[in-house]
Amino acid sequence: PLVVLPLVLAGVLYAQCLRSIGGGPPFPRDRVIAFYGGLLTTFLALCSPIDVYSSVSFSVHMFQHLLITMAGPPLMLLGLPSWLLRFLLGPPKLRPLPSCTSTCPTGGAGNRLRVASPSSWR
Repeated sequence: PLVVLPLVLAGVLYAQCLRSIGGGPPFPRDRVIAFYGGLLTTFLALCSPIDVYSSVSFSVHMFQHLLITMAGPPLMLLGLPSWLLRFLLGPPKLRPLPSCTSTCPTGGAGNRLRVASPSSWR
């Protein structure tokens, strides 16, 4: 009951958000499926036999952690509209990685890492 209410509230607010942007181009269906799939994954991790057996088996408990942290939230983030995601995350705050020279034991892999850092995505 205490877990279900926030999940239902998130689902209702998401539906309201989709209705409010109804005048523009249609919102991609796969993103809606991703968001509600994330809610369903979180619900299954917290309100199914997975939760019951998590106190008995450590492996089931760790599987529950994986569902809660690495399956549900990324799916919900994938389902958010891009403007809302930019608002929630804000501008990137990561600084560029220092460039690596030939003294680096990785043989210059730092330069490749710098290209992949979020600050260079602008």
